Amino acid sequence: MRRYRTLMGMVLLLAACGGGSTTGPNSDISTPTATSIELSGSEVTFDSLAATTQLTATVKDQNGQIMANAIVAWFTSNSLVVTISSEGLVTSVANGPATITATSGSASATLSVTVAATLSTAGAWTSIAAGNMHTCGITIANDGYCWGDNVFGELGNGSASSFPLNIPAEVSGERAWASISAGNSYTCGVTTAGGGYCWGYNETGGLGDGSTTDSNVPVDVSGGHTWTSITAGGGLTCGITTTGNGYCWGYNGFGELGNGSEPDSNIPIEISGGHTWASINAGNSYTCGVTTAGGGYCWGFNDDGQLGNGTTDLPPGLTPTEISGGYTWASISVREDHTCGVTTADDGHCWGGNGVGQIGDGEATVTSRLTPVEVITPWAP
Repeated sequence: MRRYRTLMGMVLLLAACGGGSTTGPNSDISTPTATSIELSGSEVTFDSLAATTQLTATVKDQNGQIMANAIVAWFTSNSLVVTISSEGLVTSVANGPATITATSGSASATLSVTVAATLSTAGAWTSIAAGNMHTCGITIANDGYCWGDNVFGELGNGSASSFPLNIPAEVSGERAWASISAGNSYTCGVTTAGGGYCWGYNETGGLGDGSTTDSNVPVDVSGGHTWTSITAGGGLTCGITTTGNGYCWGYNGFGELGNGSEPDSNIPIEISGGHTWASINAGNSYTCGVTTAGGGYCWGFNDDGQLGNGTTDLPPGLTPTEISGGYTWASISVREDHTCGVTTADDGHCWGGNGVGQIGDGEATVTSRLTPVEVITPWAP
């Protein structure tokens, strides 16, 4: 009987002190469990692209106590509209609605996001240049905008992302642009003051800033030159200074820099020959230009006769070689494996690869044209 009374006393004592219990409203040793999340806001609105907002999440346990070390995971319902980092940094990508969700354990909270960037386009553009997977343009106020793919920062708006932009984003730096050329995953431009800048992919030195580091904002082209034009190609870039001198930089696997050698260069190198250039067009693996006297020259890869000098020389031409035919050229345009131009007499000619009839002379396809052939005129002059 005494033993029974002793045991009952111990049970009552434990019950009164809460001993043996790890749950209940009066417990102070229960395991904290995330039961609620409070976000720093309930709605976010962006009026521009590539803008950011930092979100914070406060996690509380079942007792209403803040769990300072709780791990929070962030999610977006539409990564084409906004992205969010593992730390809760939201970035606007394209116009539209999205929902951001924060979770910790079984607890969660959401907020709505709206991206409503606007740009008046009515009569606003003076030029638009199409690149490989992105586009850039200049407004009547000389502001530069780019849109499309931005993996390497080729839009120049201070960010690089696997999520493309479907409306124009302003190029960083508040410069007044005279021209912009969009290449393969990078972009170059000339300001109204003659400054040369490039941005985006730079593994082969196509930005011309002395490095091979990508940049998501415009970087100054080395050399201190004053430029009249710069064209971006497939990692190969060329430009003309106010004195008519031609320079190229970047990829040079086939001599497309025109300086007699093949190593890449991350700074501008003057084109051989001493010509005074009116225009230069940089392609993917070769280059062509027109002098101020109307002479036409090409250099670089020539497997399909795209240099227009009557040969398919390999190794390629490392310096400018004159295009056959003795024509006086007004303009020349290069592409992957064929070249076209217009003479000062308004005649159109093409040469090089013709696998799908791109030469336009009405003759059999497949066979390359090693010298300029006249493009058919489908109407009576």
